[in-house]
Amino acid sequence: MIRWGLIGASTIAREWVIGAIRAAGGEVVSVMSSSEERGQAYAAENGIAKAVASLDDLVGDAGVDAVYISTTNELHHAQALAAIHAGKHVLCEKPLAMNLNDGCEMVLKACEAGVVIGTNHHLRNAATHRAMREAIAAGRIGRA
Repeated sequence: MIRWGLIGASTIAREWVIGAIRAAGGEVVSVMSSSEERGQAYAAENGIAKAVASLDDLVGDAGVDAVYISTTNELHHAQALAAIHAGKHVLCEKPLAMNLNDGCEMVLKACEAGVVIGTNHHLRNAATHRAMREAIAAGRIGRA
């Protein structure tokens, strides 16, 4: 069983990800919010045993195997690198990073650490995205 820590007490985690983790046999063991009060309330509302107010407390927890990051976009890079450095697997909400260099660094560091990093992008196979990919590949728009 994978024990998850949530970085961010978000609506998307509450409405979709917590249930998906549990349905897959995982356990959400901790949530981090920069607001201690919000974190405590979120944990109580969602049946999560522990709430912390710092990133270091979450990624430093030996009881956490993987993290789900659903904070604001500009925080993803630093939070993912902290989790990777701590040996945690990472599922990060889209966008993975704010630019290509940061995204590449995150992937490289995960590979070096032997942990998995992924992006929670539910639209990657949507019909509109497939059509855009086909138009680019056919040379109708952009560059392949």
